[in-house]
Amino acid sequence: MALTAELPETETDIQVVEVECSAVLQRTGLTDYTVDGYQGCEHSCVYCSHQPLFRGERQNGIWGKRVEVRVNAPEVLAREVTRFRKGRVLLSHGCDGWQPVEEHYGISRRLLEVLRHHHIPITILSKGHGVVRDFDLLSKRGRVEFGVSLCTMDRSLWLELEPRAASVDERLALLERAKSKGLDCFVFLGPLIPDLTDTPEDLRNAFQCLAELRVDFFYVDTLIPSPKVWFGVKAYLERAHPEMVEQVRQVLYDRQARDAYKERLRRRVTSMAKRHGLVERLIFCF
Repeated sequence: MALTAELPETETDIQVVEVECSAVLQRTGLTDYTVDGYQGCEHSCVYCSHQPLFRGERQNGIWGKRVEVRVNAPEVLAREVTRFRKGRVLLSHGCDGWQPVEEHYGISRRLLEVLRHHHIPITILSKGHGVVRDFDLLSKRGRVEFGVSLCTMDRSLWLELEPRAASVDERLALLERAKSKGLDCFVFLGPLIPDLTDTPEDLRNAFQCLAELRVDFFYVDTLIPSPKVWFGVKAYLERAHPEMVEQVRQVLYDRQARDAYKERLRRRVTSMAKRHGLVERLIFCF
């Protein structure tokens, strides 16, 4: 059964549909499992690899304006964790668990409560400021890792690429607060867009922040060579940086160009990590 919900006035441009799910735990490469309380994401990131989840969403210009709420996800998770082999669970992978609609529904908070009750180690990855509400549930003793994703340190570029996500400064503040609680903290640096968010200045600023925050580890990733990713990135580049369209396309889809780019990026990132004393905390995702 699907129901369209009425949200507070500030969110009425978002179509929210309540659905029920039969399963929520899925295998993932970043941790053992991932769980998503929502499908679709309000953050509207141009590079998102999980769109279009709904047919025609990008083409009709409504990407980021439809969210399905898995209203029974906490109850389903409570059943599943008793049957699955225990492992670390990521919130979230296919959406941001703390996108604005979470303030109204609280699905991710209830998922956290289930995982805590069963003493399951938790990894949180978000770019939503609303996660601060649930810091009361997070503790070092609960084997919690807390991370934020950063695709750029450029404050104006962030607003173009991730229009509804928390600002760069808000995310850094979240890391500081998590660190003060004794949590293991990390940053997912990416996806890096060639010659746009991987510039020497952007990377220097990022590594300076990583060092100052004393992150426990950090990931670095590139764009995924997927038609879904390219659809959104190409539309953005055509609008904002038309001279870069062909260059980025080649890095994504020309095998030789992509391999060469990844090798150059690995060398640059490794060099910067060494310079800031972070090389032992560096994890490449490509």
